[in-house]
Amino acid sequence: MRIKKKKIYVILIVFVVICIISGYFFWSSAQSKDLLADSVYEQLDLRTGEEIENQAKEETGIVLNDSNFINDFQMDYEKKVQIEVTKYNEEQANLSITVPDMYSILKHSEDEQKILQIINSENCPLITNKIKINYEKKDGKYQVKENEELIYAIFGGMDKYFEEKGL
Repeated sequence: MRIKKKKIYVILIVFVVICIISGYFFWSSAQSKDLLADSVYEQLDLRTGEEIENQAKEETGIVLNDSNFINDFQMDYEKKVQIEVTKYNEEQANLSITVPDMYSILKHSEDEQKILQIINSENCPLITNKIKINYEKKDGKYQVKENEELIYAIFGGMDKYFEEKGL
């Protein structure tokens, strides 16, 4: 009878150890995904309103009417950006990026206040892009290698709209 109890205890201990190890790897994997997604957010941070105004003026000759619009747009837009790491390995990650569909928003209206209203509404049209990125991990931080697909996904088709307009 004592041998049976010992076997049961050994089996129970092995089971508990397996559960602990599995839980650690699951937690570690989820934590790495979150850190990678946070790195993408940080590295693709939008520039200040003044920098955006200056670049728009230099590249297109367009003078933006209200610098408050740029700041409001930046803050409102960033609130809608959702980045999820769906799969990753040591060098590549698959991301699901959901952002306001700027192509359809701008097609609907170019009025600054209307754009802000649409972005802030619960019915704001969203677009999700699934993309692959390459990255390196240096000193415990992820360095995302930007590419056109990533930029397009972050800006929700805004570049396509301006391209069609010839800007």
